[in-house]
Amino acid sequence: MNEVLCRQMAIDYCCSPADVLDGRNHFSLHRFLPLIAKRIRNEEAVLERGLAGYEEYKQRVKYKVIPGLW
Repeated sequence: MNEVLCRQMAIDYCCSPADVLDGRNHFSLHRFLPLIAKRIRNEEAVLERGLAGYEEYKQRVKYKVIPGLW
């Protein structure tokens, strides 16, 4: 795995790069779902402020993460 990608995944999932590389599942969904939801909401806010036309896109495309749910 690319070292930069490994470091970014470690940051994203609040673990060490060694945890990413060892191949075991350290990422319990119930533990990280609130963090992932917060990150997605933050990304949406950044896109709304900085990307022309994103508001219209959000109105057209309701579900961007999980079809029919989120």
